[in-house]
Amino acid sequence: LGCLGNVLFTLGQESDASQHFRMQLQLAKEISEPLMECKAYHGLSKVYLQQGCYDTCLDMEKKFLKSCMSIGDEEGVGVAYHYMGMAHGARGEYKQAIDFFNRRLRIVQSRRDLEGEAECYANMACAYALDGDTEMSAKMSQQSKSLIVSNVCNPLLASNHSLGVRQSSHTGKPCSCLLCVCARGQIDMPAGSEKAKAMARHR
Repeated sequence: LGCLGNVLFTLGQESDASQHFRMQLQLAKEISEPLMECKAYHGLSKVYLQQGCYDTCLDMEKKFLKSCMSIGDEEGVGVAYHYMGMAHGARGEYKQAIDFFNRRLRIVQSRRDLEGEAECYANMACAYALDGDTEMSAKMSQQSKSLIVSNVCNPLLASNHSLGVRQSSHTGKPCSCLLCVCARGQIDMPAGSEKAKAMARHR
């Protein structure tokens, strides 16, 4: 259910994806499967973020965060911080967004996840720019780009780019891999949001 939900979400079929994530959540609760429940909350959170339902997105992501902490999933905790930062940023709450991006940054640095670290800096660069702090935005952007340049031959980055291009051909949206995001200069916010339009003016 969760895998199909992710595929549907990638293809832009958000309502169908949401339905599958809800069925996954119901099943997870019935069979007491915490990892499945954890993934279902996150799947729903992604849908709500894309639809601009930021309060509901945050509610789902808090449940995802709690589930990740309960099973000791440090990587999942970092993912939760990322999406909570994105939701706060989309609501114009840039300082809260930066706080969550910083929380994720500490986790990815401890895991030596260079791609995740570069993404955190790029997210913070965007949030600082929208909050009017151009100096910090430039600093974060430079740190992100430095990591990308030094790891441009990383096979994971190339693989993510290939996947992003395939997804883009289905959805009509720009490739969201880290290489393309940094080339555009900013991290994408949920499509259609006012903050997405504001960010476009900074690109």
